[in-house]
Amino acid sequence: MSLEKATVRFFCSFLVVWIAAASSVSAQVLSSDPSRTETETDSLQDFPSPSPLQIQSPASLDQNEPLLRSQTVSEPVLDSVFLAQNASPSLRGLGSESNNSFLLNASMSDLEEVTVLAAKKELELIGLNAKYRVESTKVDRYKTWRSFAFNMGQYVFSNIGIDHVAYARWRTWQRPSTAGKSFLTFGPSFLIVGHSIGTAGALTELTIDAWRARQLRKMKMDEKSYRQKVNELKSEIDRLLLRRQTLIESKQFSEEAAKFASREGALLKNMRDAALIEYRNFCVRGKAFRTGRDVANLMSLGGATTGGYLGALCGLLAITNRKPNIAGPAGIGFIVSGGFIVLGPVVSKVSSIAASRRLTRSLDKELGQLDLESVKNLESGSIELSRLADNVDLSSAEGMKIRLKLYQAGAAAFHKDSAMALAEKLNASREFKERVLANTLIGGTKIGWGVQLARAGFGFHQAPAPRTQVISVNVDGKNLPIYSYRPKTPGSVFSHRVAMGATTFIPGTAIGILDTMQNRARGQIKTNKLKKEGKLPAMVIAQRLSALENLDRQLEEELQRLQSNR
Repeated sequence: MSLEKATVRFFCSFLVVWIAAASSVSAQVLSSDPSRTETETDSLQDFPSPSPLQIQSPASLDQNEPLLRSQTVSEPVLDSVFLAQNASPSLRGLGSESNNSFLLNASMSDLEEVTVLAAKKELELIGLNAKYRVESTKVDRYKTWRSFAFNMGQYVFSNIGIDHVAYARWRTWQRPSTAGKSFLTFGPSFLIVGHSIGTAGALTELTIDAWRARQLRKMKMDEKSYRQKVNELKSEIDRLLLRRQTLIESKQFSEEAAKFASREGALLKNMRDAALIEYRNFCVRGKAFRTGRDVANLMSLGGATTGGYLGALCGLLAITNRKPNIAGPAGIGFIVSGGFIVLGPVVSKVSSIAASRRLTRSLDKELGQLDLESVKNLESGSIELSRLADNVDLSSAEGMKIRLKLYQAGAAAFHKDSAMALAEKLNASREFKERVLANTLIGGTKIGWGVQLARAGFGFHQAPAPRTQVISVNVDGKNLPIYSYRPKTPGSVFSHRVAMGATTFIPGTAIGILDTMQNRARGQIKTNKLKKEGKLPAMVIAQRLSALENLDRQLEEELQRLQSNR
């Protein structure tokens, strides 16, 4: 029985020693043979050697424990030596000098792939900004001529109407009874037609704007969809930049490569911030444009309806019903209408500013801290990156040229947008001042017309005409009659006040006609000039989108090359 135990003990000890020796030899072979690949190494790990504990009998466990401890203590040491050769599980066994170069190239390829992906997303964000800039403030080609036609119709008919009102009242104010009803109603009728044209114009623009907003929602280019898409792109860009930074910190790079990668990462961050600042500006610009436009249309609608259907219509009813008192509410209508005209540009401007500030606060919370000097840093950084690229072993010099072209094109596009925004701001400020001046003259004279008309209507009191008084004066013994001037009748006073009010509004309608004509002429001249020079905003954005599409195609080709060489 003791012989059997001795035989089993000897056999177990021999097997343990043989397994340990085989493990040591296999590890040495793996470390000395660089041609062995990752697949071969993993195939050895898929079939591990059986543990010595698995072949011992229960009776021999206690007796062989010291021997087993002495034989297995070398296995963790071998594992640590093996793992120290390369921490990357995908590049094990590459320990020579030539293999270090291969490791650097492989790591740089991974980094370049993430860089290209981040650049493509930033390029997509810039392109989305450009499309939204065009679509959010797009005006159909017939709007300027349509507005010109409506405004000219309104002011021409109003001018004819108010001219006739003044002519009729000045002609008959001393003898109001001689004025026929049809003669007096001609002027108010034309005033109603003129204000109806203005009402139709405002309603037409509101309808077209509502239809345009619906089209933008269908195109996913409305503000809500735009903000949602930008937030998605922002999250993807941030994720890629974080992944890129992780690669820089975890991979083995030379000093020049690490410096180059960090500098390009700063450029990607600058482009991200610049694109998000542009997004914020375009969002605010579109909001201000739509708010100002809608408020201006509503103010125009209010001025046209109150002037036409409270002012001119009540004036017409006062004549047809022979009730001059109705002219009082008519005067109130013209006063309110003139107020809408005077306050229209101011209220529109204030509304757009308020909406812009409210949206800006919301976007600032949404975007967080952004580098306001990102465009300047992007421009200077691209020059420095071009200099550093000469000292770094990149997987593709052509790919680096494409990315440098992207950074430089992005900086140029941001500068051009800033210049366009400044020009638009100056032009909008000049137009606002012109609108305030013109509308003050037009609306102010209309208010004066309304005040006189309200005074005539509310101050009219029907009473019999007083007799002419005769006073006798004795001169040299003779009685000479002196006739006093005949007092004015209520109808005469009414007609005189209406005539003065109508005369006040005549210059206002004339200014409206002249302002409409000069505004259309100057606008057309400016449009033709910009079109000839190729500087129309739509043309500039179209060129920018074309350049971005070309860069995106080149980046896609570079990405496919990197993925195929992985």
